[in-house]
Amino acid sequence: MKRHLAYLAAVPALAVISCGRTGEAPPGPNGGRTRVACVGDSITYGLGLWNRGRDCYPARLGGMLGGGYEVRNFGVSGATLRENGALPYRGTRAFVQATRWNPQIVVIMLGTNDAAEW
Repeated sequence: MKRHLAYLAAVPALAVISCGRTGEAPPGPNGGRTRVACVGDSITYGLGLWNRGRDCYPARLGGMLGGGYEVRNFGVSGATLRENGALPYRGTRAFVQATRWNPQIVVIMLGTNDAAEW
């Protein structure tokens, strides 16, 4: 049980650390823009938002970072971090797409659905 709690505490911490970087990122190969992949569950995907394309956190992050960054949303509603979860993120099409896109920065928001399986 303690191991699971530590595991769940690490997931949000990684998300916060990933977003907390400051300064200029090195230019990316796609026209000098740095590629940022937001991977995660329904929170990343933006499930339930009236205008998901505008209001999900990856879209907001892209607006905050500006034109030097290309931020893409690879969220999957219901995805889990654990391999033996109901919908492991690693087995999704979004995982394959994010990997092939070869981002320089990855923001991870996974773990919420893992808690439901306890």
